[in-house]
Amino acid sequence: MPKDTRKRSLIQRVKLFQSWVKEAPQSDTLEVADTVATLDDSGIGEDGGGLVTWTDAVHGKSWKAPGLANNPGRGNMLNGHEVLSFDGATQLLKLSEMLIANLPAFSLSVLVNGNPSQGGNQFNAYNEDSSAGGFKGVGLYHVSTSDNDHIAAQFDMWDDAGANLGAQSGDVANDQVNGQWNLLQVVQTSKSERTVYIDGANGVSDTTVVGNFTLNESFIGSGFNGLVAFLHIKDGAYGADERGAVKSHVNSRYGLAFA
Repeated sequence: MPKDTRKRSLIQRVKLFQSWVKEAPQSDTLEVADTVATLDDSGIGEDGGGLVTWTDAVHGKSWKAPGLANNPGRGNMLNGHEVLSFDGATQLLKLSEMLIANLPAFSLSVLVNGNPSQGGNQFNAYNEDSSAGGFKGVGLYHVSTSDNDHIAAQFDMWDDAGANLGAQSGDVANDQVNGQWNLLQVVQTSKSERTVYIDGANGVSDTTVVGNFTLNESFIGSGFNGLVAFLHIKDGAYGADERGAVKSHVNSRYGLAFA
């Protein structure tokens, strides 16, 4: 084969390979070091008794409705992916394990479409009611500001001693208070420092010192009225690139456009 013919053939093969790489489907897997749990529609299902489950098969964790009356609603979709609905009253999922209670550093992200109120629409990723010490736990709130056209993410913690902190992100304009998807995130770097974000931005830090927790259960949806599509938990603080990776993953999978 003549030299220039071989050259053209090589160029054509390179172009074909480049075209294949460009058109090949991209991975829909979120990769963040020290991930404790990732929940999305791939894990939504039911057990043999009809109880709704939300399972993270990679990490061997499965949240489950404790009874049929606690089943969250199914059938709502976002960009072709199933999401769960919660009524803010009886509907919840429970895991008999506490994943982040006493970690000095952790990160939590949740994609919600709630009905924010000035009092706060709480998304409890983790909580427990203790008859001995009152409410203890960790909760994210979807809150509406007093003018009712802005919303924010608020993060609360109650430790064993009853100490409470409330850290709220900056707010974002929300002309449609109900019916809008928001990405709520908290990144705790130590027992005395954490930052709360909404939609990947508007971060506000808090330096309240919190003590230890004695908890043995985790809840999803308890006290929350609205839809939940995605949850991610990391053992440790997100780096800026990891927090951005979560946001990009959410945008890609669910057809959203958080900047």
